[in-house]
Amino acid sequence: MPDPRTNPALMVLDARSKIQDEADKEFLEAGRRGHAGRQFLDVSQIRQILVLRDQRGVKAGEIERQLGLKAGVVERLGSSGVVGASQQES
Repeated sequence: MPDPRTNPALMVLDARSKIQDEADKEFLEAGRRGHAGRQFLDVSQIRQILVLRDQRGVKAGEIERQLGLKAGVVERLGSSGVVGASQQES
């Protein structure tokens, strides 16, 4: 019988579970003194970051400070032009 620790499907499920645990912990700690900031973002937060960075020219560190993000989160989105906010037509 194959070793379950090397089963790719189980490894993905385990990794997903660990990420969810980290996100839950971050949610519970948000707003508390000493919290390093958020790193798990939803789509609207990502769009807000991209607009601030690419359209308004706000620096990554200032965006992180304003939005309460962990240092380096904005940089993980890649440089301007790699990921961007699309224009939504009404």
